[in-house]
Amino acid sequence: MRLLRRLWPFSARATSTQARGSTADSYHERGMIDPNEQAPQAVIRWASNWATVINLVEEIFPGPDSDYTLPRDYDGDEQYLGDYYNALRDGFVFAANESALDAIASSRGFGTSLWHRPLSWWQTLATELNSGTDFDTAMNQQEQAYKDTFQARKLNQLFDGFPDPETGELHTNDEVVQASNGLLSAERLQDIRNGHKPRPSRAELEVFCEFFSISPAYWVEEEAVPSADPRLLYSIAEGGLLSSKPQMLTVLFNHYHEAERVLMRTDHKQAV
Repeated sequence: MRLLRRLWPFSARATSTQARGSTADSYHERGMIDPNEQAPQAVIRWASNWATVINLVEEIFPGPDSDYTLPRDYDGDEQYLGDYYNALRDGFVFAANESALDAIASSRGFGTSLWHRPLSWWQTLATELNSGTDFDTAMNQQEQAYKDTFQARKLNQLFDGFPDPETGELHTNDEVVQASNGLLSAERLQDIRNGHKPRPSRAELEVFCEFFSISPAYWVEEEAVPSADPRLLYSIAEGGLLSSKPQMLTVLFNHYHEAERVLMRTDHKQAV
């Protein structure tokens, strides 16, 4: 009951927009779960991860009242941000709104780039602080570990998110090893994916660029909070991803690669 009361303002907004679609669609448009629906497991997992992060943020960067506080320069709807914050913390947001995240980070006194960190980063930082490690030391250790495993995470994202455009199936290590023409062994590729040193060489990165058809800029770009249309994310989760909707992933795959090709052409023109 407490959760539903907290989300009441969203319910009121959703009811007022039923002429444009169902109540559930109104929630999904905001990246939120309708409290009255049975959401797909993937959506529930995404929302649960955000809830965990927000609770860890409260622990690591406590506000004056142990709740959200608005930054001085925030010019949005105060009631809306408060409701949204509660929804995030209670596990009802599966695709977080970037402007709201910026406002929360500002109110808590940390850089918005920390939203790019994976859940494990926040969990380990909290564990270190609870064990008695001072804040600066714990933060520096976490940031160094994050940098050391940056390329490994980026590579794993390629394996997890770039399926074969013909079949919709995810690529395997063996396929990449075979395509490397002897440059990579199965053991070396697994070491790179696990974040073991030495870091991948330029030649190895070029193998991955060629195999996954991506720009070299991919390896230096910061990991970002996903900004896809929440309704599309919900539909993908509802479709069961690879098991029942490989064609949907193929569409996304082709769309992403077209964006990459535009980026590569732009980079080439600038270089010339």
